[in-house]
Amino acid sequence: MNNRLFKRLSTITIFLFIINVGVVLFFLIKFEDNVIAEGIVDMIGVSKLTPIIEELFVATGVLIATGLLSIIFLLAAERYKSSSEEIIIEQFSGGVKSTNASEEQVAPELSASENTAFKGLFGFIESNDGAWDKTKVQDLLTKVCNEVDAVQGAIYQTKLAEEKRIIELYAAYAFSIPDSQVMSFEFGEGIAGQVAKEKKVVKIDQVPEGYLLVRSGLGEVSPTSLAIFPILDQEQQTIGVVEIASFHSLPAVEVQTIEEIFNKVGEELFSISE
Repeated sequence: MNNRLFKRLSTITIFLFIINVGVVLFFLIKFEDNVIAEGIVDMIGVSKLTPIIEELFVATGVLIATGLLSIIFLLAAERYKSSSEEIIIEQFSGGVKSTNASEEQVAPELSASENTAFKGLFGFIESNDGAWDKTKVQDLLTKVCNEVDAVQGAIYQTKLAEEKRIIELYAAYAFSIPDSQVMSFEFGEGIAGQVAKEKKVVKIDQVPEGYLLVRSGLGEVSPTSLAIFPILDQEQQTIGVVEIASFHSLPAVEVQTIEEIFNKVGEELFSISE
């Protein structure tokens, strides 16, 4: 179930709950009059029922209050999550952010394609000669993650859904969702969607605990660093997004190299449909 469908179902459920609250209150208020009108009991009998009716009001009130508090907490949690995410995007969306100033000085002097540590990756790209399919895209993502010691990675493909541009999960490495589940974001939604919209690399070195999870048979742990790259075609339009997560901050030269790799393959990456 994707985010948009979940939000719609939540909205409908909340709306139905509010309607039901109104219906219950209406019947409780009219209960005493209805009992008399139907001749079930007389005025004396109604006075004996009053304590029971009051207890029913209290129990119903507690139930309604609990439900409303649950809705308020749910909305507050979603609002907090969204605001936290927006702060992160605002802080890092200006470009690549690194905590090591010396790396920023060295990286521009080094050509990523000449970095011997990545020659195997560039060789793999050249050997494909533009003939990419989903399996080879998956292999490329795996090789990139292994090269930079990343613990998680994802490639999203740009699609059009209901006249809206979205990015949809295309390939993943150690991702914590089943293959059958579809994950997608609208342009501007979440950090990945923001990268797709702004076409800028985002690097975050202090990922909040629990924001990402890597699971194994022994447990789960949260990566601390996240780098997100747009994939652009020859017309500089976003055709995809790449996410790389790790337990260490990616050096600027690795960020530069990953960006160059996906700029190199560009629109060839999705040239063959599934």
